[in-house]
Amino acid sequence: MPKTTKKKRLKTLAYGGTALVFAGLMFFTFLSLPSGGLASLFETGDSAVFPYSLSGDTTLNIMPAGENVQIFAADGVLRLDKNARELYSQKLDYTNPIFASQGKHSLVADRADGRYLLHNARKMVFEGKLSNPITLIALGDTHAAFASQAVTGENHLDVLNKKGENIFSWQIKEERLAALTISQNGHFAAAALMRIQEGETLWRVLIFNLRNGTIADVDFKQESVLRLQFTAMNRLFALNETALYCLETDGEFINNQADDRALFRGNIERFAFSQDGRAALIYRASDNILRLVHFNPAGVLAWEKEVSAPTLLALDSRTTVYLDGETLAAYENNSGTQTAAFELDDRHPRSLAVTRKAVYILTNFSVDSFTF
Repeated sequence: MPKTTKKKRLKTLAYGGTALVFAGLMFFTFLSLPSGGLASLFETGDSAVFPYSLSGDTTLNIMPAGENVQIFAADGVLRLDKNARELYSQKLDYTNPIFASQGKHSLVADRADGRYLLHNARKMVFEGKLSNPITLIALGDTHAAFASQAVTGENHLDVLNKKGENIFSWQIKEERLAALTISQNGHFAAAALMRIQEGETLWRVLIFNLRNGTIADVDFKQESVLRLQFTAMNRLFALNETALYCLETDGEFINNQADDRALFRGNIERFAFSQDGRAALIYRASDNILRLVHFNPAGVLAWEKEVSAPTLLALDSRTTVYLDGETLAAYENNSGTQTAAFELDDRHPRSLAVTRKAVYILTNFSVDSFTF
């Protein structure tokens, strides 16, 4: 398929906004688009350049994968290096795919029938099938976690090692697994559980040591937990629409406020986690001004600043990026100093991915790259 190359314009700025995101208030759900032919994704050679043309009706999302970009579509996966050369591609016939990426590995699973596939930059690592439909997945550097639900109502948690062997299993019937994460080193997993009791929705978070079982059971009462993310320090972020928590693996909260366990409270409009467990939140303050807050992997507020009207937010271990109008603004994670801005002109991104050396944008018909 022919490719088109556009000259990118890079501006270095001394001031500005910050960050990137999920869209709208489909806050915690995954994008689902109609399936179609993915042939154009696989008809490319080593001479590919950015922008990289796609079959837009099937492309669902992009994620960072080391210094590469991982493209997920309704009927396949594709990985490109920083020069848009194809590293790995795999056609799939999954009915309802769900995706995760961590480090050099990417995980694809079918919610409908329990099939899954893990691959790295060059080859498939393992594939298999659970006996139940998959509801959630999570990926660490060496381990993959799956939540599934049996027709009899039991919810299952299974963790596989890098050989695809099951090393941990757990199940419960009275509660539903609503969020799932696994630590980068594969030592810990955490799950948010929801149950209905006397007409009330109640929430708790379980933290597992994958060798010894449950090590913490944290009651969140009626406050929801919709996303979980382990940090590089094995601390755990727990997030809902109005609060961010940070916990140790023993269930202790990281916070100095005696009257509130939350690390942050506010009307959250955008959020993103990095693969090393940084958190960026855009919230509407009491004066109706949008502000960006950035927390490091220790659960400490690194910086905060006013932003205008960002529509997308993303970050990696070094850089936070957000889309404001036609401008992508990039910020250094530790200081909050603006490092660059990229003008997109008439391109309209619907997803972003940030790596150590580039920002990737997904439009309806292409993936483009902006290097630092």
